[in-house]
Amino acid sequence: MTDDAPAARAVRYSIEGRNVIVLAADDATDSISNSIRHRDPSVFLEFRDVAPFVPPGTSVLDIGAHVGLASAYFRSRGHRVVSFEASPANAALLRAARAANGFDRWTIVEAAVSDRGGTLQFVSDGPEGHIIAGGDPASEGTVTSVEAIALDTWLDRTPEAQPVGFIKMDIEGAELRAIAGAQRLLSGPDAPALFIESNGHCLHWFGETPATLATALTRLGYHLFGVRSKRPLRPTSFYPIDPQALQGRVCVNYFCVKDVAAFRAQGARISAAPPGSAQLERDVLRTINSDNPHERTYIQRALADYPDVVAAHPRIRLALERSRR
Repeated sequence: MTDDAPAARAVRYSIEGRNVIVLAADDATDSISNSIRHRDPSVFLEFRDVAPFVPPGTSVLDIGAHVGLASAYFRSRGHRVVSFEASPANAALLRAARAANGFDRWTIVEAAVSDRGGTLQFVSDGPEGHIIAGGDPASEGTVTSVEAIALDTWLDRTPEAQPVGFIKMDIEGAELRAIAGAQRLLSGPDAPALFIESNGHCLHWFGETPATLATALTRLGYHLFGVRSKRPLRPTSFYPIDPQALQGRVCVNYFCVKDVAAFRAQGARISAAPPGSAQLERDVLRTINSDNPHERTYIQRALADYPDVVAAHPRIRLALERSRR
């Protein structure tokens, strides 16, 4: 444990024949930390789903690294890893995990990735730490001033991090700012694959929506896919995302690639069409009836932009009316 890291439990996993150690702070109450304490292997599932499509010998950028699940996993597979994490407590846990694993070629950058360099106000709140934006009505956790960096500028100063083969990005609504600061990296035909969170609740803080995030990615030439994780008798598969469609759940992860033909050639199983109307209805109803007020607020706001969905689904219309009483 490094001197600046909070008290934490180190948990050892065996993944694909390799040992990986991650840390959960003793005072953390979030679901990810709780899962780590219980040695739940599903915390790595989404990264295992997409790992076969990350080119060997390339770097992985983990933007919004939290305690380093993605970072440790991809480093164990031989990739050079750069973890970007603005929370001082999380960055300290990352350094402790790097030391516990004995990993080299794992760089930890204690900064927020944004559209430009400078200083930003940041709320440290476990996996939900975020830049303070004008639309953020309340901040829980410790507020600190943190360094901000633009990815293109950082890579200019760090050529050894090239070539980048994969970016995982989960920064609580600030994704479009980070994309704006990485136009050179993301614009070319050989741009890295992205695994990016679309969080409708947090995007709203920045005046954005899942649709504006998806549109920004498609303008860069990316094709967006959702992931159906591997299960017994069912291999991992991918389904196309319509950038303009309603996102029925508050949080969805996109796997984004430039070359779909190459993606298929690598062995990707891709569905012919996005999920249908019945799946959308199930997602929306689950969100409307969620115990989480942020999820309910998100879907009520989102449905206002999709009156055709409400009109086409009487069950959604009824649930929406009930939720407003």
